[in-house]
Amino acid sequence: MALTFLVTLALSFFVFFINRYLSQTTYVRLSNKNSNAAETSMVLYVSQSGSDTNIGTITYPLQHITTAILKASPGGLIFVRAGIYDEVIGVVPKQLTIQPFSNEEVWVSSQNGKLIKL
Repeated sequence: MALTFLVTLALSFFVFFINRYLSQTTYVRLSNKNSNAAETSMVLYVSQSGSDTNIGTITYPLQHITTAILKASPGGLIFVRAGIYDEVIGVVPKQLTIQPFSNEEVWVSSQNGKLIKL
């Protein structure tokens, strides 16, 4: 009985420290497609083939840059996949980095209707 208690206690401490370590070093919380994990992510992905109901990972990207801006944490990074995005971004209410994924070409509509290369 004492051995079972010690094993349980040791396992509890192990799980506690692993969770604490992961919470300090993991920037993208991986989860299933329908969760709200993207709301607390530091890195989000946007693709024209994505969906705004996705979590914003490279496998399940968001569809709109503005959605990624709303879901991103302050100080976060948004990678945008190649394409022309017909959306006006406007003022971003928090500090974010928005950049093309790899060396892909990304174009975004400006407020006057002209395209701006990201």
